[in-house]
Amino acid sequence: MYKTTKEELDRIDRKSTQIDVDRFIADYFFKLSGRLSKKSREALSPFFREWDEYIATKEKDAEDLKYVGPGELEAHYAFLHLKLQAVLSAARRFLGPKAIVEFQRLYEAKAIENILADTSGRR
Repeated sequence: MYKTTKEELDRIDRKSTQIDVDRFIADYFFKLSGRLSKKSREALSPFFREWDEYIATKEKDAEDLKYVGPGELEAHYAFLHLKLQAVLSAARRFLGPKAIVEFQRLYEAKAIENILADTSGRR
């Protein structure tokens, strides 16, 4: 239950954390474009615009998954947080605090393994 709940929360939260990386890349594009010729900038501008649109769409999607209004959490997202807290509390109660550390360690190791094995080519 820890794994499935954490995966679902991470899937939602990952959209938000990836936006920081996407913005960093956009800033790099902007800095790099200053060093390019006018012809190169014009040729690349549709790709830069597409990247900016990609970020805006991802940001809206991330917000929609987390919030129904300003500062108001979406019910499913809030429930997942509560569920994860309950699972961790149950693990602590029935398996001891070391079990939580082991759950988290195994989950992180598997997540890294999945990232390294991903060949989907998605952004």
